[in-house]
Amino acid sequence: MAFYHQKYRREAVKLKPEIKAAVVYDFLEKVQIYSEKMIDEKWKGLKKKKGRDLEAMQKLAHWIQYHRFNQIALEEIKEGTLDSWFKRSRK
Repeated sequence: MAFYHQKYRREAVKLKPEIKAAVVYDFLEKVQIYSEKMIDEKWKGLKKKKGRDLEAMQKLAHWIQYHRFNQIALEEIKEGTLDSWFKRSRK
């Protein structure tokens, strides 16, 4: 199911924009669940180190930023802000 295989690119172009948006939205929801798990793990690890591990703090901050970015993308897909993105197709 490699995306870059020519056969699948031709099929993807045929999908309705609504279907493309739904697929991306479903994927990002899964990403959100995963990022919440990672934030929880990083937070627990940082608490064990009493907040004295700069690298752990940076990793936690990155996961929080990633989660927020994905949340914005989910909201924009839901609101229709990104509809034009799904109308354009890769060739």
